[in-house]
Amino acid sequence: PDVVLNISGGLSDHLNQWVDDDQIDLSLSYNKGTGTGLSAEPLAQEVLYFVQLNDGSGGGIDDETVSFRHVSTHPLVLPSRPHILRVLVDEELQRSELESKIIFEVDSVWAMKELALHGVAGTVMPIGAVRHEVVEGRLRARRIVEPDLSRTLYMIQSRRRPASKAISAVSRLLRETVGDLAQRTGVGWQPYVKA
Repeated sequence: PDVVLNISGGLSDHLNQWVDDDQIDLSLSYNKGTGTGLSAEPLAQEVLYFVQLNDGSGGGIDDETVSFRHVSTHPLVLPSRPHILRVLVDEELQRSELESKIIFEVDSVWAMKELALHGVAGTVMPIGAVRHEVVEGRLRARRIVEPDLSRTLYMIQSRRRPASKAISAVSRLLRETVGDLAQRTGVGWQPYVKA
């Protein structure tokens, strides 16, 4: 009762900074942050997909996989650093000793999808960003394997102040909701498993 819920959106770094600056109470972020005043609780793994124009051979969500090595042979559009998707792809390219074919750096999900929809380049992103286009058959999304490419979703809170009853209740609800979603197929999330 009497809890006012405000939902803000933004890049992970911005959301974490807002928590650190006490502008918001919690954030769901793919970056666990560097501030010593923050705690980061891993909630789920978000599976990443290679997304490209559907040439008619694509299946449904979670029906197909593709190796990271194969992804690296295609022209790609990716966000610029320090976006976590770019960092993950760059690190895996280096670890696998593969050459990059990144032809565009674009910091807009909409623009990245448009380039994929026009067959200019493929991209790497979560299924939630392209679900509509994949279901319509306009884009093809294949889960990246060998290695599995994913990122961790964290719940970020401040260490400097104790959580109120309202913050505790909302954080408990977020844990339950993310946990439920991670159990479903086609969502692109998996339960977090400590490495």
